[in-house]
Amino acid sequence: MVLPLVLAACLLACESHDQAADCVNQGMAQAQKGDWQKAITSFTRAVELKPKNAIPYYNRGLAYQHTGDLARAMADFNRSLELDPKNAEGYLYRGLAFEGKGELNRAIDDFNRALELKTEYQEAAYHGRGVAYAKKMDLDRALADFNRALDLNPKNPETYVCRGTVYLKKADFDRAISDYNQALKLNPKYPLAYKSRGLVYYQQGDWDRAFADLNRALEIDPKYWEALYLKADLLDKAGKTKEAPAAYRTFLRFAPPAARDYYIQRARERIKTLENQAGN
Repeated sequence: MVLPLVLAACLLACESHDQAADCVNQGMAQAQKGDWQKAITSFTRAVELKPKNAIPYYNRGLAYQHTGDLARAMADFNRSLELDPKNAEGYLYRGLAFEGKGELNRAIDDFNRALELKTEYQEAAYHGRGVAYAKKMDLDRALADFNRALDLNPKNPETYVCRGTVYLKKADFDRAISDYNQALKLNPKYPLAYKSRGLVYYQQGDWDRAFADLNRALEIDPKYWEALYLKADLLDKAGKTKEAPAAYRTFLRFAPPAARDYYIQRARERIKTLENQAGN
């Protein structure tokens, strides 16, 4: 995406007839281009100009959320909802922030509030609440929410993947594969769907199909660390002792801080074990 040439554009806009509104519009344009830090600057200027208007706080909260600063995002969503307690979108995104922090019960409370307000955000609220229930391993409630979300929008590939993952956790492999297939019909370049379907095939012992799906996911996103780990693990279990260490190293190269320590530690241990075996 093309970024704005200079930050001064916002400052100039803020000298116009409605300074706060112009800064909000400027920030939204910057956010749509992915320039979140400049968007935060613009929204902050709007907050300074109109500290009792909910909109700048809400938009700045979204920008903070996209940068991963959940604490500041939460503070802005809280202030926005204090000023406008009937903003369903505010509850929705604060719920997502709670979910990101692992505060699942509070997330569910916010999704409930968004649903009570009966706005156009019903689908997103059902989806978000379904994810929270799935993380709590309340799989029947998660499934019910994903079903409701798909009733409202049967063309959302993300919801099919989420529902498929619930089916996978319930060991209902056929339904899981069916949902992943549907997600891929809607978005043939969706690496998560390929990885997830590959995981089902992996658990079923259908390694050829598992390899094919993991390779397809990595063709789309070569740095997809979860697919990299699964591929390395599959090579290892298939007895590919020459390929597996290299695959584990590729995983370690791209594994982010979010990768669980278990996977990182196991990859290092398997590299050491496989290389020791090769030297004997």
